[in-house]
Formats: sequence, C-alpha cells, structure tokens
Amino acid sequence: MALTLKYVGARAYTEFAVKGVRYGFGRGRERDDVPDWWIEEMILPNIANGGTMWEVIDTKGKDIGKAAIKALEAKPKPEPVVVEPEPEPEPEPEPEPEPEPEPEPAIVTSDDLQPEVPEVTAESEEPAMSASDVTDDILMDAGFSAGMTRAQMQNWCGSRGIATINTDTKASLTGKARQYLAEGGE
Repeated sequence: MALTLKYVGARAYTEFAVKGVRYGFGRGRERDDVPDWWIEEMILPNIANGGTMWEVIDTKGKDIGKAAIKALEAKPKPEPVVVEPEPEPEPEPEPEPEPEPEPEPAIVTSDDLQPEVPEVTAESEEPAMSASDVTDDILMDAGFSAGMTRAQMQNWCGSRGIATINTDTKASLTGKARQYLAEGGE
C-alpha cells in the first residue's frame, strides 16, 4: 500500500526525521517518500484522535485519514448523564407597605399673595461694567499693556491681589486684568 502524506497545518513549514532522514513540508505539500510504516504508526493515530495537521492519501485515491475518523465515529459513545435541576423555591410575598398619612393642607394668608417687589437703591442706577467693556485704553491707564511679558503681567496681577498660576497664558492674564478692572479695581 503506497501512502502519500500531505501537510495542512497552521505553520508555513514543518519537518521531522525518520531514522535520521529529514522530511520537510511546506503548507499544502504532498510527499510520497515517507515510509508507510511510519505514517501508519505515527500519523494515522494522530488523525484518529482529531489531529488536523496531516492528511494521508492512498495512491489509489482513497483517503485513509477520513476513513480513520469514520472508524472512530463508529464507536458507540457513552450516553450522557442528564442531571435535572432542582426546582427553585417560590419567593415569599413581601408585606404591603403601610400607607403614609396625608399632609394637612397649608393655610394661605393675604401676605402670601402679595408679589415681592425688589428694593431699588441709588447705587443700582449706574450700569455695572463687564469684563468685555474694559478696553485696551482702560487697561493702559491702569498700567497693564498687551506688550508686557508674561512675567510682568503676573507681577502686575500679583501686586493687586489677583491670583495667578504657573500655567496662565498672556491671554488668560489679560482676561483676569479686565475682570479685575470691571469689578471696580483701581
């Protein structure tokens, strides 16, 4: 019986030695010079156990690898043991919550119905300035200029009690100065 061995494994190349003779296989390569006794002794049991790395082809066209798998499948399989699940106990019903007492209705007086009138003071007649109203001229009058270095801007803000941090940019320091002057500083 002449057998042909074909490698169909995952690696691109594999090789083995039989009595000192090396046989190399690239994926999909067939070789018929591998001894039949070695194929029957080593490869066919591997295929019978579910190995998918090799295919054995009989030169007459009969596929021995598939025949070995069919022979294994023909063995009677043991019947599986069926374990029935235990029924779950029914949960106990939760007691109904006691109804909450209804709140007593509130008494409304005529003082409650009068609308609130905001008190007007003399100071509120002046419109307050926002930071966007502070122009570059106002900043220059206060001694702050966009031409200053960042360190000079931080010094100017620090001398007036404006909190600054190391990550402040010139733009953020200018914004803080505008906000300070809009709130009435200087």
